[in-house]
Amino acid sequence: MPFNRPNGTKISVPTLYLYGVDDFALDRRAADPTGRHVTGPYRFEPLEGVGHWIPEEHAEVATPILLEHLRAHPI
Repeated sequence: MPFNRPNGTKISVPTLYLYGVDDFALDRRAADPTGRHVTGPYRFEPLEGVGHWIPEEHAEVATPILLEHLRAHPI
């Protein structure tokens, strides 16, 4: 079931979703609809061969994508 904010508002800030394709806790059916809850810039990045613990186990993959996102959307 997709996450629903209590007041029904959508996320308006730039959002990056790193998704480990091999995630044991969250499957693609739950991850895919997330973008429907975002009105701001949204990027869904599925990572092949990556599981649930992305920053801890795959920092070499996640860090460049995260830095790119932060550069594209400075505060």
